[in-house]
Amino acid sequence: MTILTPIRLYIAGPMTGLPDFNYPAFNAEARVWRCRGFHVENPAEGPDLSSWSEYMRRALRQLLTCEAICLLPGWTQSKGATTEWLVASLMGMSIIYHEPPGRLQLRLFRWLGRLMPATGTVITIKPHRLLQAAKKTLEENAHLADGDNCTLLDLKRVVEMMEGGEEC
Repeated sequence: MTILTPIRLYIAGPMTGLPDFNYPAFNAEARVWRCRGFHVENPAEGPDLSSWSEYMRRALRQLLTCEAICLLPGWTQSKGATTEWLVASLMGMSIIYHEPPGRLQLRLFRWLGRLMPATGTVITIKPHRLLQAAKKTLEENAHLADGDNCTLLDLKRVVEMMEGGEEC
């Protein structure tokens, strides 16, 4: 039996100065991606720390365990989220944007690109592409869908829900 490993996704966005540190938005986004079969690293779920730099140290450790990052609305106005985006970009992670990078972020990325020419490719994942990838995975692994493969059964359920416009 082949076991498919879920993609690890980190959620980034503004926290500082927002009501409840914007945790409701982080938690809602985490639910959406978990329903789609992703393993989600949500910085809003960790213990309270005493300083911004402690939060960022923990956040960057979480981010570096992931293959993709999802950027919440308002991320371009956040020093922390911009830092996480930059690290993810330089590491060649897949990037899911709710809003595109601003001029400042693009200038910074281009400038750093001159210093670090061996950076990875930045990819933007769109929801319809996720659905296509999920369908392809199901087709390629149809021979494994014998009723015992929970991962494929979960993926099939997620595909059906995405096609129907449902939420988990």
